[in-house]
Amino acid sequence: MAYIQGMDRDRHIIAALLRTPPVPAVIALVVLPFVNIGFNRLILFSSVPLFLDSIGTAVSAAVFGLPLGLGTAILTNAFQELFEGFAFRHLPFAICGMATALLTWLETRRRREPLIARFSLLTLSVALANALLGAVVATFVFGGGTGANIDVIVAGFALAFRDVFSAAFLARIPANLVDKAPAALLALLAARALGAGERPMNGRLRGASRAWRHRTETRNQAFIKPARMARRATAAADCISSFR
Repeated sequence: MAYIQGMDRDRHIIAALLRTPPVPAVIALVVLPFVNIGFNRLILFSSVPLFLDSIGTAVSAAVFGLPLGLGTAILTNAFQELFEGFAFRHLPFAICGMATALLTWLETRRRREPLIARFSLLTLSVALANALLGAVVATFVFGGGTGANIDVIVAGFALAFRDVFSAAFLARIPANLVDKAPAALLALLAARALGAGERPMNGRLRGASRAWRHRTETRNQAFIKPARMARRATAAADCISSFR
């Protein structure tokens, strides 16, 4: 019981620290964009047709909320442009990251289904949104080719369907299903561990939802009441022993 109580206390301490200004802004607008860029650069050194540029975005939206999640998505692409001399190869795809942030934020606020169901739903929705938006940008902004590893698969689909948009969209569906699964899982686990969906981002009990207050009071009673009963029983036993 004491171990569980200690873990719960540590979780709330870490959550409070992460919500203390300017920590959320620094992590969401500096650290996590570079996490996205780092994973993306690593995957580009291989021939694997993935992106891995949205893990930080999903975690940011889940833990810090929608505005900072959108900021992570935009700055990920903006920093990429800065490093490449503003070649305008990344900023158009910021809309994909923004969709990831929005869908992740919405899903981490729901607590009805089990984790596996929420993970499956979030992965599927984010993958389809990114496939559609990415295909639109790739087709109508870049003509189909974007210089990413997925271009080889897009070229293969283009030969089969004779349509650039269909090829770009169909090629991105399986790629995004694999690509967005780690981001979705980490976002949901982070939100659960830090209680991001249980209370407002200011971390104060005042102003929290009635449901969250009820859960907090019930949890506290579960820890405090057995401890009080144990102390009373010990005191009673000591009192009886003193009379013998």
